Amino acid sequence: MARKRTRTVVAPVAAAAAHQATLDALVEVMGKPGSVHVMGDTITAHSKVSWRSWGEVVTVTIRPDHSGSRLVITSTSVLPTQVVDMGKHNKNLDSLLTVLGGRLGVPVHEVSRT
Repeated sequence: MARKRTRTVVAPVAAAAAHQATLDALVEVMGKPGSVHVMGDTITAHSKVSWRSWGEVVTVTIRPDHSGSRLVITSTSVLPTQVVDMGKHNKNLDSLLTVLGGRLGVPVHEVSRT
């Protein structure tokens, strides 16, 4: 029941490998290659409207970390007045982390959740 959800994870891979895997995972999870945009170390993807929401924006910022890469992943409602997400933000984040872990071939460890 939030307008956005954020998770911070670490992966034992170089930032460049995490960046490419994240880009591919977002295209797979969000379902539309044209909805994914890259700006430096940040990747943004837009979901389509569904019965659960008016859409979400998933933003991933990837930075090098002493253990490999640190990814801050946020799912935010497109509609500013939407206060109930029907579990959609957690579903977006869970799906992305599952696909990302598979693409990287290594475990992705969650550091924090808000």
